[in-house]
Amino acid sequence: MSNSEQPTPRIYTAGAIRDDGEYTNWRRSIENGLEELEFYHPEGFTHKHDGFRVNGAVSEDMAGIRAADGVVAYITETPQTGTITEILHAVHNDTPTLVLVKEWEDGDGIVNGMVTGNEGDYEMQKLRYPAEIEPLSVRGHARDYWFLINYLVGDSNFENVDTTMQGDVDGGLPGKIKKWPGIREATVMAVPNTQENINMAVRNWIETEFGIDAASAVI
Repeated sequence: MSNSEQPTPRIYTAGAIRDDGEYTNWRRSIENGLEELEFYHPEGFTHKHDGFRVNGAVSEDMAGIRAADGVVAYITETPQTGTITEILHAVHNDTPTLVLVKEWEDGDGIVNGMVTGNEGDYEMQKLRYPAEIEPLSVRGHARDYWFLINYLVGDSNFENVDTTMQGDVDGGLPGKIKKWPGIREATVMAVPNTQENINMAVRNWIETEFGIDAASAVI
């Protein structure tokens, strides 16, 4: 689709910001690989995220997300409170959001395979990356981010259960608990920490969300 048929999509990149260059590379790589997009990188904003004073940094990042047509977030470590906040701000403002989660390799990363259909089976299945993450049944498969992932993609089969509270809490929740459906605006994908896989995931998402033939846009 040409730019004459629709405005150029503007993409905000959410993720950790460090001074070692690692967290610059993934942003610049997807920007250099997709010529039909405009990018907002918070590392280039006026307010620094690694400085002593924080005044204005949140305001500027939220303005960048509001101005964007889509958000690409990359979760590489724990914790990433700012990145999570930006993801939730985006999806609750109906902004299409791609959440990339770094594959857990040699003790580093977030996601380590997926659980089988049997919730009692803790064996890991090797994913073919990049791959969309489905609801998790075992928290250890996504370290500290299992709750966020199931919030975004939907929870496991937990529907019409007894709402009696356990422990000393009086009473129960009103009505029946139904399965959490996830967030329509969010896509969550697991990727190894390589630019090739990151770029592939972003291209696939761009084609789906914005109707741009991202393969032909690669420089």
